Amino acid sequence: MPWYDFPLRTRRIDLFIHGLDHVIFKSMIKVLYIESGETGGGSSESMIQTMDKFDPAKYQFYTVFFNETKYVRRVREMNIPTNVFHDAVYSRRFYYRRRIYMYTLKAIARLFPSLYLFAYKCIHYFAIRDIHRIARQHKIDIIHLNDSPARDLLGVFVARKMKLPCLSHIRSAKMLSFPKPAQDFANTHICQYIAISDFIKNIWIGYGISKEKCTTIFNGIEPLKPLLKDYTSIQNQQTITFCTVGRLIKWKNQTWLLKSFKKYLATRPKAHLLIIGDGPDRRKLEKQAEQYELNQDHITFTGEIKNPYGLMSQSDIFVFPSRKEPFGRAVLEAMSLGMPIIASNSGGIPEFLKDNISGLLVPLNDIEALTNTMISLSSDGKQCQRLSQTAREHSEKHLSIKKTAQQIQTVYENCLTIT
Repeated sequence: MPWYDFPLRTRRIDLFIHGLDHVIFKSMIKVLYIESGETGGGSSESMIQTMDKFDPAKYQFYTVFFNETKYVRRVREMNIPTNVFHDAVYSRRFYYRRRIYMYTLKAIARLFPSLYLFAYKCIHYFAIRDIHRIARQHKIDIIHLNDSPARDLLGVFVARKMKLPCLSHIRSAKMLSFPKPAQDFANTHICQYIAISDFIKNIWIGYGISKEKCTTIFNGIEPLKPLLKDYTSIQNQQTITFCTVGRLIKWKNQTWLLKSFKKYLATRPKAHLLIIGDGPDRRKLEKQAEQYELNQDHITFTGEIKNPYGLMSQSDIFVFPSRKEPFGRAVLEAMSLGMPIIASNSGGIPEFLKDNISGLLVPLNDIEALTNTMISLSSDGKQCQRLSQTAREHSEKHLSIKKTAQQIQTVYENCLTIT
């Protein structure tokens, strides 16, 4: 037993009965999802849509969250057993204490990496204990981590203790700390990594995860009702409306869009920009709009909208300026709606949005390029119509949530076979 693996009060008889039950009956595969995100977002949305596509006669899902979000309510509405546990780092309740723990782990990872796993387990002890209790109580067969291996090591500790297959769904490029001992621990006890794009896959291989255990499965989407607009005369419209959707945070890069939109107005003064979403950078972006003299006739900050598709349907062109985007779920939604799309040629976006086929890609942070692309697309109805149709068709054929669920089911089956 490794020195950092102090007991979680597990009874060996529970493990024996659990294994015997699974071998003899094999009636239902029970999967425990661990969602450690603070606000949810695309990772939680993808998790919910994926679970909904599995055969309920074969799979039973359970979920663990560390924060009460709208996604917790949605999971409960699906009659999926759900628990919200407190964690010293991932729960938002105690902001300053969380920061202290995070900086402590970072310092230990840098200065004393051999102590990192012990420190991690101490700090996350109560969450690990609670997850372990749920996994034992419901006789879980697979643990599915829903953010990244560095963030979700707490689930790996439980999987190791119970000798369960564990897979890590890598949806984020962010890394708190991941020293060599943590890399080795994850690579030993995680049976499969699922990256949502090759961009994310390559980043985490660079961080130290096993290349052989990593595969890419794109996010899927439940098809949305397409807009079926006639874009052929868009150049003759009195007002053109652009929209973007996403959290108002630095790496979503809305500042670039504002700069380009300001220049666009010189050619078409009656254009309007909808910025759908909320976040810590909202006031900063509003001040930037004021500096550019963009009034309510030119720009609207909607705040967080429960269902943004109505506002998206009132827009003509979707713009997504994000940088180093792991995937870009909002782009996927715009494709499913059949919107003409302009996006940054960055992160995982170019892997599923093909330039001049299902959308237009522009070099990251190139103000002139984005402005000129907005001008050219809003002046070419035939191109808008073509991009709208191909985006919707590509989404339906290659990016359906049913296909994603089937690929994940294959991973489950492989992990159970290996174990």
